Amino acid sequence: MPSAYTEAESSYLEAYSAAKQDGVITTTERNILQATANALKITSERTKELENIFDSDEAEHVSNDVAEATVVQQWTDENGHTWRRMDDGTSRWWNGSDRFLTYLTIVIIVIKVIGVERGLISLN
Repeated sequence: MPSAYTEAESSYLEAYSAAKQDGVITTTERNILQATANALKITSERTKELENIFDSDEAEHVSNDVAEATVVQQWTDENGHTWRRMDDGTSRWWNGSDRFLTYLTIVIIVIKVIGVERGLISLN
């Protein structure tokens, strides 16, 4: 079934989903989301619409359009940090704080967005 969202909107929703994971969007997360929307050339009006749709009863349908990376390999280093290699080629690490993992996920998404915007990465 085709997505009702553009690739840019799906990328924004992925970032929004990560930020909203704990139920609270902090000022820092909101700033990152605004920068992500700007980089993706999504208007503030459209981001509000996307967030409202995501937060509504239709959120289940939206989450099906946003691909979630799965863990391919996981290990803990000598400092106690848990590392994960994901099937989308990214690596993530966790220091025991859910908030840190959320920030790291958002940063990874923003890096991808900037790469696409500058023509360094293709979404295809």
